[in-house]
Amino acid sequence: MPMNPSGALALIARNIERHGYHVYAIAGGESPRYLYTIGLRETLGYELVFAGGAWFELEQAHAVVAGIYEVLRRGARSDATYTVPPWGTFTMRRAHGSWTRSLLLGAAHYYGVEEVDAYQIVPDEFHRTIDVPDLSRAFDAHDQPVWRWLEEPWPFPFPAETLVGTNLAALRGAPVTSGVRWEVDYWEMYAGAQPESNEDARLVPMGTLLATDETLQAFIGIDVGQGLRRDAGGTAHPWVRELIRTVG
Repeated sequence: MPMNPSGALALIARNIERHGYHVYAIAGGESPRYLYTIGLRETLGYELVFAGGAWFELEQAHAVVAGIYEVLRRGARSDATYTVPPWGTFTMRRAHGSWTRSLLLGAAHYYGVEEVDAYQIVPDEFHRTIDVPDLSRAFDAHDQPVWRWLEEPWPFPFPAETLVGTNLAALRGAPVTSGVRWEVDYWEMYAGAQPESNEDARLVPMGTLLATDETLQAFIGIDVGQGLRRDAGGTAHPWVRELIRTVG
């Protein structure tokens, strides 16, 4: 049962009192997952936002936010580099108001303001994926295509919350070379070999991959049980259709 607004505000207040902040995790739509804090405005003067970062599972992203908070609470500078074992190193950059007005709605509502100051938590290069935007620049759909549906209507003939199974290589920017449509609203697309373990596999919004490579729209038109593959050269090579399984 959804929590009523007064109950949600009370929960936020309790978490701020007990832990110093509350974390909102937003997922389940056409845009990548993101997390942000409520409550640090009272002690640090700004909130934290961790946008995208598909390398990290949700609980890992929570751990990163908690680790950054701890070093900031102890007096670290906002322009420092932070190590959060075992999740790597991170930096922060001030988020532009065009992003915070769209992403931090819960914080703005809690404080009764139109805009909340925030810093973006940025993973190191090894852990950075294509869904990590640069929040320091004003929002522009062409500059940050993965996040374009914050402003643009969903254009595809399947639900916006549709997920795709993929691997970290694709999420680091390597071209997708093979994929299958397993269900009406479920695809898998991989750069190189399919993942051999869960450590390399991820579920992300379908829009994340479609926004970064328009040639992947070819998967929309294939039937359930069919796949596409192409040479490792990527987007310059044509797709070859193949039957993966017989449906029916």
